[in-house]
Amino acid sequence: MTTTPSPPADRAAPLAVLDDVRVSFGGRRALDGACWTLRAGECWAVFGRNGAGKSTLLRVVRGTTRPDQIDGGQVTWFPPAGDDALPHPETSPLAGRALCTSVSSAQQERYMRQGWLLTGEELLLTGYYDTPLLYEDPGAERIAAARDLARRLGAAHLLDVKVPAMSQGQLRLLLVARALVRQPAVLLLDEVCEGLDATARAAVLGAVDHAAALGVTVLFATHRTDQLPACLTRALLVQGGRIMAEGPLAEVMANLPSDSGVCGGDGLDTPDTKDIAVPGMPGVNGGVALAPVLARIERADVFVERVHVLHAIDWTIRRGENWCVIGPNGSGKSTLLRLLHGEENVAVGGDIVWFADEASCGVARRGQAQQAQQAQQASLRDLPLLHRRVALVSDQLQATYGYDLTAEELVLTGFSGTIGLYDEPDDDQRAEAAHWLRMLGAAGLAGQRIRTLSTGQLRRVLLARALAGAPDLLLLDEPCSGLDPASRAAFLALLGQLARAGVQMVLVTHHEGDLIPEISHVLRLADGRITHCGPRGDGGMVPGVTA
Repeated sequence: MTTTPSPPADRAAPLAVLDDVRVSFGGRRALDGACWTLRAGECWAVFGRNGAGKSTLLRVVRGTTRPDQIDGGQVTWFPPAGDDALPHPETSPLAGRALCTSVSSAQQERYMRQGWLLTGEELLLTGYYDTPLLYEDPGAERIAAARDLARRLGAAHLLDVKVPAMSQGQLRLLLVARALVRQPAVLLLDEVCEGLDATARAAVLGAVDHAAALGVTVLFATHRTDQLPACLTRALLVQGGRIMAEGPLAEVMANLPSDSGVCGGDGLDTPDTKDIAVPGMPGVNGGVALAPVLARIERADVFVERVHVLHAIDWTIRRGENWCVIGPNGSGKSTLLRLLHGEENVAVGGDIVWFADEASCGVARRGQAQQAQQAQQASLRDLPLLHRRVALVSDQLQATYGYDLTAEELVLTGFSGTIGLYDEPDDDQRAEAAHWLRMLGAAGLAGQRIRTLSTGQLRRVLLARALAGAPDLLLLDEPCSGLDPASRAAFLALLGQLARAGVQMVLVTHHEGDLIPEISHVLRLADGRITHCGPRGDGGMVPGVTA
């Protein structure tokens, strides 16, 4: 029988106590005997490799993931009971939900997948009730407080914007504000700075520090140790579902395992970036030669939920060019990649043409002034073909996969350019899917359900999906989001090998360190307009990308 812990007299009162907690997903142990106490006023960093159990730990503290039913251990919460009363222990997960608010990739994926037509202000106000949608009038006082918080976070301009029209970084910023709006006792943040530009990161980290100064307890899981709020004083290291170290932040950071590529129990192998074989890839090993022009955009205006996101875009991607697209959150980078992927329409008067030099490519022009409706219908019929030749890896695509596929099945969808798997794959396709999972160090994930994978694990599988279809052009929207340092270094090395093997790519990033040397051209956006378009500068530096 597990006994209820009592708070020691010499330390701050506990808020949550994990006692020998075990959590399993699909037969895989995500937490394995975790014992840990979170105390009021403490601010913790949580470190660990992809799949180590960090996100599961945060969900257990919040009460949204429960320990295994048999020998799963116990979580006890101690909700504050007022100045004159001792906290009363609770074992119901509802106590965790009352204590904690959180921001995570899974939460953001839900809003992206559902496409709810909330405004930014409505999204922010749902934080008072911990509900996904707004079901009641919060009152003038709460509305005023929420607007003030948005202003302090630099998000006031998003209050009238619909969620589907927001960039990934804009939505992440508002979800942080949503978590802070009701001034929780505990704030759980899982890779919260991913997808944010330097200005937005500074605003978010400053907001976390401000909350901590007011007494909020913080749990901050991250892979980027150079992007920590100043309030953090303690740290955990999670490996293979176990808490391997805890203590003062500086001490734990000084003893973090080397990021040389050792797996550390993350369920992944180290990608082998030597002598990459690219079966069927255009221009390689007997594949079809790349077209001189892969994509040409002319006079393109793009509207998303009636918001004018892109303005008069003129851009041509030619054979042999690898591009990076940079710009602040909300500048239109993700919309531009979705346009290249055929998921956004050009307004009448503009064009986008893929593979213009191929006489029978079968990919239609979009948004032409003449017969615009017929052209749009033709392009929709050609989307499966287009998606086989122009592949996308992004947070939004990741969010689209609500299906409970295995990792192998997800990779196999790359051959048809579809979200679900509708046709029985042949032996050659299965062999190529296995090849790319192996090349990305994810062969061990082939039979696992994608909803049981960590963000970093799923990102590798999505890249394998993109490559399995032998695309002419690979679109990468913040591809290193959610990857730990060792996985990020191996992933970028792999991209470099692919580029040298003839795979062309367009890369969106906020981080200078994510730019591989093979990037040859730069396009910079600001407020939906191109402010620079041309070869990469001398020395390989890209002004406007922040570390």
